[in-house]
Amino acid sequence: MTRIEKGADVLLKLISRSETHPLRWEAQILEKNTWGRMVVKYDFYHHHQSSTSKQKPYISLIGKFFSDNSGQQTYQFMQALQSIFSEMPVPPIINIPHAYVYDLNCQILVQEYVAGKPYRDLVEGRNYRKYFRLAGRALSFFHSQDIPPGKTKHIGHHLRELIHPQTKIFCEALPQYKNCVSELIKTMKKIEQGWHQKIKVSPIHRDFHLRQLFYRKSHVCLIDWDLFAKGDPALDVGNFLVYLKTHLSDEKLPSIESFLEGYFTDASSEISKRVYLYKSFTYLRLACKCLWLKNNGWKERADKMLRLSEKSLLDKSIF
Repeated sequence: MTRIEKGADVLLKLISRSETHPLRWEAQILEKNTWGRMVVKYDFYHHHQSSTSKQKPYISLIGKFFSDNSGQQTYQFMQALQSIFSEMPVPPIINIPHAYVYDLNCQILVQEYVAGKPYRDLVEGRNYRKYFRLAGRALSFFHSQDIPPGKTKHIGHHLRELIHPQTKIFCEALPQYKNCVSELIKTMKKIEQGWHQKIKVSPIHRDFHLRQLFYRKSHVCLIDWDLFAKGDPALDVGNFLVYLKTHLSDEKLPSIESFLEGYFTDASSEISKRVYLYKSFTYLRLACKCLWLKNNGWKERADKMLRLSEKSLLDKSIF
C-alpha cells in the first residue's frame, strides 16, 4: 500500500464517524520535496458520482505528510490556536484551516481544505490594496496572541531551519561568495544581539507570503503552520515585504504600503525599526534557494539577492 493510500485510509476512518455511505477518493499531489514532506488534496465522492461527473466532491481534505513526527507539534499548535479563536466573542480577522487529526503511524496531519480566494489572484484585481491592508491587520492580530509555549527562536535558529540549502552548502558550490555570506551572517547576529532586551517575542509564522493567504468570508485564512515558533514578529513582516518586491510588478507595489498601513494600525512602531534585518535575512534565504532550484540564470539571480541582502543592512529601510 502506497503512502497516499495509507493516508486515504486515515481520512476515510475520520469521515466514517459522520458518513455511513461508502465513498471513493481521488488524490492530487500539491507539493512534494526531497526531504519527505508531501501535501495531498483528497476529494471524496459518493459511489453514484461518475469519474467524469462535474459535481463537487462530498468533502475535500488536505493530508500533509511529514518525514518525522514534527507534524504532531504542528497539530497541537493549530489545535491551541483554534481553541483561542473559538473562545473569542467576535470571530478574529484571521483564521486557520481546521486541524482534524494527526496520525502517528502515517505521519500525516489531516486538515480542512481552504476554498477561499487565493491572494495571488486577488492582487490582480482593482481593489487589491484593500485585501493587503486586511492581511496586515490579520498578521498583527496573530502576533498579538499569547502563544505558543516553547523555546524562542533567534537568527541562528532561522539560519539553520529556514534556509535550504544551508549557507555552508551554498558557499561550497559558489566559493566566491564565502566572505560575503560570512560577513552577512556575522552582521545579522551582531545586530540582533543589540536588540536582545527590546524585542517583545510573539508567535511567528516564519513563511508568511502570498501563496499562504486566502480571503474567505471577510477574513484572512493563513495556511502552512509547519515552521511556527516564538520570536521577533519583524521576521514575518520582512519576509512578506521581500516576497512582494520579488514577485509583483511595479504597478502592484503599492500593496506594500497598504500591508504596512494595516499591520501598524495596532502593532508597535518599534517593530518597524527591525524589519530591515529580516529583509536582509530573506534575501540571503532566496540566494541559497537559487542553488536548489537552478532555474535559468540562477547564478545571476543569486548574486542579485546577495547584493540586496547587503543593501538592506546598509540602508535600514522598511521599503
